Amino acid sequence: MDINSEQVEVLVKQCQDESPFGTKAFKELVVLFQPSVHRFCYNYIKNDNDAEELTQSIFLKVYHNIKNFKFDSKFKTWLYRIAMNQCADLYNRKKKQNKLKQEMMEYRNDVAPKETHAEKLSLQDDIGSYLHKMPDSEREILILRFYEDLKVKEISETLGISLSAAKMRLSRAIEHFKILYDP
Repeated sequence: MDINSEQVEVLVKQCQDESPFGTKAFKELVVLFQPSVHRFCYNYIKNDNDAEELTQSIFLKVYHNIKNFKFDSKFKTWLYRIAMNQCADLYNRKKKQNKLKQEMMEYRNDVAPKETHAEKLSLQDDIGSYLHKMPDSEREILILRFYEDLKVKEISETLGISLSAAKMRLSRAIEHFKILYDP
């Protein structure tokens, strides 16, 4: 769905005018952006339940902070910045929890058997698993570019970096992914 920037700007201004009690314009923004935000969250986290909760959390955060939106950037880039931060927070929390669980299992000498060669090959077919092996900054830029189909300029605005820095990070992330995927 191609979302007209001018229409979005009008809706955001209406949200700011309606805030904190009116929700009509905000509901329209949610209808416009919820599918892409959910898709972004799912591609980042790879868990539909977590993606659903994150999407709700992101729009709640947007609702409470939309009055502070200054139109210095596009609403879409501001929204994706919030989504990226929320996803990164959850991802890092889960990574810490998994590390703790693994340490506890090792402590109890309850380590699962090693993966078979066939299991390793099936894992190699899952691109998402390779994305999750990459550093957060590289994973984020690849998801924004290839899953969310953002242009490099939009990525630079979302990440708050220069256009040349976005191009360089994207190029490096692609090269790193190629190395991981096809050693």
